[in-house]
Amino acid sequence: MKVKLPISATGNLQRSRGFTLLELLVFVTLVGLLSAAVMLTLRPTERAYTANDAIDEVREQLLTISRQAIAKQNWYGLSFENNSYQRWHYRDSEWNVITTESPYELPPELVISLSVKGEDQRLSDEAQGPQILAAPDGLLSPFTLEISDQDTTSTLTDPYARANAHDQE
Repeated sequence: MKVKLPISATGNLQRSRGFTLLELLVFVTLVGLLSAAVMLTLRPTERAYTANDAIDEVREQLLTISRQAIAKQNWYGLSFENNSYQRWHYRDSEWNVITTESPYELPPELVISLSVKGEDQRLSDEAQGPQILAAPDGLLSPFTLEISDQDTTSTLTDPYARANAHDQE
C-alpha cells in the first residue's frame, strides 16, 4: 500500500510547519547563554566593607540588647575583642556569652577603639565579660566606640543617634 504525500498547489511536497525539537533546544540554549552573559556584565560590583558599615551593625546589636534587657528584665552586654564582638547576658550571678551565636567578625583592616565611662578599654583576643552593659530598663552604659578603616573613622556614642564619620587626615 502506497501512502500519498500531500502536494501543494505548486506541485511541491508540502512540509509541515513549525520547529523541530532540535531547533527549539538550540534556541533555548543560545538564549540562556546570552542572558547569563548579560547578567554577569550588569551585575553590580561589590563595594568594600567600611567602618561606617561596621558601626551600623554594632548600633543594631546595641539596640537589640537594649530591647532584650527591657523585655526580659535582665542585664545584657556587648564585648569587643580585637576584630570581633559578641553578646552576653547575666544569668545565675555571672556573665555568660550567648552561645547560640558566634562572635561577629570584622575585617582585619578595621581598627576598633572603645572607651567606657571615660576609660579606654584594652581590647584583647578574648573578652572576660561585656564592656557595654544594657540595664533591665534598657539604658546603656556611657561609651564611645570608634571604628577606623584606611579612609575614615566612624564614631558611635549613642545607638539611637546617627554615627559620625569623618575622613582621616
